[in-house]
Amino acid sequence: MNLSNSVLVSVALCFSTAAFSADNSVYKGGVLTLPRVDISDQVGKYQDVTFQLTQQGTWMLSAVQEFGSRKLERVPVSGVEVIKTGSLPVSVYLRASGWHSSCGFSGSGRIHQRLEGMRFDVGITAPHTEEYVNGQIACTASMRSFKMTVPLQVYGLSAGTYSYNVNGITGTFNLESDNKFPDDCDAASDTHC
Repeated sequence: MNLSNSVLVSVALCFSTAAFSADNSVYKGGVLTLPRVDISDQVGKYQDVTFQLTQQGTWMLSAVQEFGSRKLERVPVSGVEVIKTGSLPVSVYLRASGWHSSCGFSGSGRIHQRLEGMRFDVGITAPHTEEYVNGQIACTASMRSFKMTVPLQVYGLSAGTYSYNVNGITGTFNLESDNKFPDDCDAASDTHC
């Protein structure tokens, strides 16, 4: 399957999942922008995907950044701490931390998450630039620490043990009870509240 077919197949998935506001798709002036498109083995595989509406009424892929290319890489996470609030409904945060050199990464990291069954896949990526001086990468040897907090989308989930994978760091956490207000009822259901 080529890139444009993968993107088109994934567009429906992008619209059907809950997302951070930074992950919302936008249509403006004949341009559709998808902040991220997931594939089965990688959350956020394609980012900043733009389609241009042609005069014939078809969509043309006009730009995309691919995770794993030299311009968009995984942030090196060395540890993840699980933070849970105590009252229902429970909020769960993953606090990712690590170190990276001043060489290469620029701009803000982007966080992407999805829930597959009972596993949260979280990808933290950042733009990567390399400055060359006389054919060599120019950077200092200084290291910088970082901490990024990821609020997991756990409201409405059933009780159970959930796993997570944050850039290769894995672990689990438990929801001791169904994570919703007890008197919630779906507006589309046949029962009355």
